[in-house]
Amino acid sequence: MSKKENFMNWDNPEVALITGSSSGIGAEFARKLAAQGFNLILVARRKEKLEALSKELEKENSINTKILVADLSKLSENEKIVSKIKEIENLDILVNNAGFGINNTFLNTDLAQHVDMINVHFTSPVMFSHAAIPVMLRRKRGVIINTSSTAAIN
Repeated sequence: MSKKENFMNWDNPEVALITGSSSGIGAEFARKLAAQGFNLILVARRKEKLEALSKELEKENSINTKILVADLSKLSENEKIVSKIKEIENLDILVNNAGFGINNTFLNTDLAQHVDMINVHFTSPVMFSHAAIPVMLRRKRGVIINTSSTAAIN
């Protein structure tokens, strides 16, 4: 797919929010959506990477970006993102992409790490989708994309 090809056909693209957008698949979603004219809200833990991506996308495309630094393993930080989502009146796309893996066996992994993984991989997408759906229903348009990987399974 060339940089300017539409990976989704949208008339008048407005805003997309992407979690886990500082690298990998999330950053690629950001690049593709920016090339289509979406303004972006980039969410991840690593501020420096978010800032670099934000500058790249604004320089190469006629869009605006906002960055939200958040550790989605923390419920209090998920609540802050939920509040932001509820403020976005023109949200077209929510990409729930944040994730991580644990390189250990189940029994040799600390319980706190399991809870963090549940919060990132399950709780945050549910919370964010729950916040985004009413906005999308009001507008009669919107898409939620959930990514997943077997990399988290050992």
